[in-house]
Amino acid sequence: MAGFSSALIGAVTFAGLVGFAPPAAAQARGQGFVYGGPTTLMEGGDASRLSTFGGGGEVAARNGAGASIEFGRLGIDSLWVNQVSLDAMYQRPSSSRGAVSHFVVGGYSGFFSSEGNAHGFNFGGGANLWVRPRVAVRLEVRDHVLPSEGSAQALSFRFGVTFR
Repeated sequence: MAGFSSALIGAVTFAGLVGFAPPAAAQARGQGFVYGGPTTLMEGGDASRLSTFGGGGEVAARNGAGASIEFGRLGIDSLWVNQVSLDAMYQRPSSSRGAVSHFVVGGYSGFFSSEGNAHGFNFGGGANLWVRPRVAVRLEVRDHVLPSEGSAQALSFRFGVTFR
């Protein structure tokens, strides 16, 4: 039941954050992304090295407010879990000459496997380094905090590609 409560709180928070600044259809800009990188799982004073990879999509209004959804995998060797995040985001609108667009993101995180599931929240930020008009190198740090698992926390350093 605690997992359900965390999921409900996450969904309500996400809807509230995105709901106060919905992008108008004519003003919305969308982009997709893929990522991978190292993750440190910290739990009860212990730390484990993991890997993560995944992808998702974002939509933002011209003022930079928007929403993001992503699906990924987190684990090592034969121990992997599926991950989903629903986030509110802000991406600094880039100028016509801007080659870098910074962003912050945060919202609900869920991890699912045949062994069970965990729910919590995430926050992070990074930058897209636009190397072509429609392709960027993505650099990001994301922290997943999982109160449903006591003190568990997964800190990821992500490297990837953003495309529009």
